[in-house]
Amino acid sequence: MNAVRLVYYILDPYTGAREVVAAQVREGARARVLRAPAPAVPLAARGAVERALVGLEAEPAFEALPIGAGPQVVATEPRAIPAAVPDPAAWVAEVLLGGRREPRL
Repeated sequence: MNAVRLVYYILDPYTGAREVVAAQVREGARARVLRAPAPAVPLAARGAVERALVGLEAEPAFEALPIGAGPQVVATEPRAIPAAVPDPAAWVAEVLLGGRREPRL
């Protein structure tokens, strides 16, 4: 089963403000990380986001985020990608990381 987990950077833990920075995609037995195009994070947070993304890409395990990503980086529960989608990674990049801020599956 193909699945996706959205990865968020917590901008403000008090208000719950967060920004999608990536998606973890499982295609069969293979896992990969897709970066969100130009996430809207403050300049002061960009270094932390970049370090977290590099860590995710180095350890693209789907089941858990690497500890090095830090406490500000969280992921959603896995959600199934529709079976009719021929290219799951392209679908995630276009539909979930493309235009909408709070994607729904």
